[in-house]
Amino acid sequence: MQNYYILPAKSVSGGGLRAMPTGLRCLHFVFQERNGSLLGTTLRSTEAIRLSSDIWIEFHDFDSFCSDRLDWHLTKRTPESFSGRLQHVAAGNEDGVRSFGVFRVERHGTDVMGYKIVSCVDKGPCKDIGLHVDKDKTWLTVSDEPFMVVFRKE
Repeated sequence: MQNYYILPAKSVSGGGLRAMPTGLRCLHFVFQERNGSLLGTTLRSTEAIRLSSDIWIEFHDFDSFCSDRLDWHLTKRTPESFSGRLQHVAAGNEDGVRSFGVFRVERHGTDVMGYKIVSCVDKGPCKDIGLHVDKDKTWLTVSDEPFMVVFRKE
């Protein structure tokens, strides 16, 4: 296993990713730091990150009541302050048990720098993971506009 930070491909577009507690025991929502100099929370992938291969992503070295790692998945729950109905990327879950979500890292076009993360659950097509700004937070959600990222080893 390797530890990484997931950072925006364009350094002028904010910082790394972190998890915010929801008040629902062990469920957190994933958001992007606004300050571009902040790397966010260390992430770990169960496999080496290779294009178009299934991976499970989790926050690692995370100080949480539930665990020292919180795995990513999609949820229909929304942050309290959120005013939309998008599927969010969550880390951990309400029951404190693992809830693996399957993701992939893909290229996006030929002229675009970085990679996109897609969620590949169920038998349907994979869904792009992007950013959605709501009030003062930038949340990781299912989106038509993918969040272009780079992976930086810890």
